[in-house]
Amino acid sequence: MKFVVAVHGTRGDVEPCAAVGLALRDRGHEVRMAVPPNLIEFVEKVGLAPATAYGVDSQKQLDNDVFRNFWKPQNPVTALREGIAYIAEAGRT
Repeated sequence: MKFVVAVHGTRGDVEPCAAVGLALRDRGHEVRMAVPPNLIEFVEKVGLAPATAYGVDSQKQLDNDVFRNFWKPQNPVTALREGIAYIAEAGRT
């Protein structure tokens, strides 16, 4: 059977899915993973090559002010505008 495991997030999100992918592969299934570009190397090193990049670099996403300042009190309208602008920018890349 063929499986595609697509996951977006940090290594803490991707690593458990990679473990599932390895277990599937060890049981004779064909497995491909789609992960953020910054985690391709990790997935391939654990033995699930070739992996496919999709979405934005999850580390750059976390370093963005929208995420870094999420818990800081701020004007809700400003926070909403920044979030919308971030999503719009991510959609263009």
